[in-house]
Amino acid sequence: MYFNDFSANKLYYISNHFKQTFILPEISQRRMDNLLQKNYKLPATLNEYDAYKLIKNFIVSTNPYTSNKSNNYVFNIPKSKNCQLCDGIYKIIQSYDNAILNDIDYIIHGSYADNTYTEFSDVDDIIFLNEGVFSSFENFKKTKQLLSELNLFYQRVDPLQHHGHWIYTFIDKYDYDQSIMPVSIFDTAIAIGKNIELTMCVNNEYNSNFNEILETIVEEVKRDTELLLNGKCNLYYFKHLISSISLLVPLSFQVKGKIYDKKNAILKANELFDSEALEVIQWSTMIRENWSTLQHFNRVKYFIYLQKIFKNRNLLEYLTKKILPPINPQLVPGFDDLLAKKIIKFADKCIGFRNETCE
Repeated sequence: MYFNDFSANKLYYISNHFKQTFILPEISQRRMDNLLQKNYKLPATLNEYDAYKLIKNFIVSTNPYTSNKSNNYVFNIPKSKNCQLCDGIYKIIQSYDNAILNDIDYIIHGSYADNTYTEFSDVDDIIFLNEGVFSSFENFKKTKQLLSELNLFYQRVDPLQHHGHWIYTFIDKYDYDQSIMPVSIFDTAIAIGKNIELTMCVNNEYNSNFNEILETIVEEVKRDTELLLNGKCNLYYFKHLISSISLLVPLSFQVKGKIYDKKNAILKANELFDSEALEVIQWSTMIRENWSTLQHFNRVKYFIYLQKIFKNRNLLEYLTKKILPPINPQLVPGFDDLLAKKIIKFADKCIGFRNETCE
């Protein structure tokens, strides 16, 4: 079962989990009938208590399962030190209830974890909700409120942030699907408020899902390239384009059986890609490094003030992508019709890696 952003006032049941931020094991309709009541049809929206009841019943009735095709990993994730972002997160947690940290594993990965962040960077996390979160509705509600506030904090760090939290339950540690988030991200991750020893059982049967994710990202790269070429792409969608190009590199390795994180995949890109494709990857890196020089960048900061009016992360993201004006493609460094064709060719090249294996 997948739920939409945990910050929303209601939790929405959806079918496409690739862009969502609250992730649980999928529950079949038959199981939901048993958990709720016979012939019960899941509504379009769930209030907080109904969501809690559904998840609680699922957890109680589920025995943690580990596939015989799983690999076991243990990660010792250190408590963050001298990290301004993590200090900000920790202060918000303290303002609510520091005891919440006993019930969650709060992990930051990516550029804010290895101190390579730029003005392009957003906040990447993964949060495991442990048993204590579901011990009472009050604990569940308090955790939801905290994560909602932290989602707004993420939008202050980067008003163009495309996602909220990536949230799992403790059950997912026994049957982890790394097509959503490869376990290699934990190698350089840091933890909020405490040291975390994370034991993961990665079910390799899920690795076939990389193909579907790759196809989705390829289509989004093509869509956003066309928007940019036609002068209809604002900074929100342009950031999505640059992020997606970068994401296609590790995905190309992953569908071939090599589970690299984004940083290491880009370093190894010459093992898979020709000179034209490498030019596209290098261009996306250049844009990331020069993000603050782009047209309309100075307007992004004004969206921080909208948080005084709107307290919902999803709504803030919606306003950002609707209100920001399009950028002039002629003012984008290195971009022209020829590069647009190379981006499309690069995306098609990535699709070709499906069902191949690395030597």
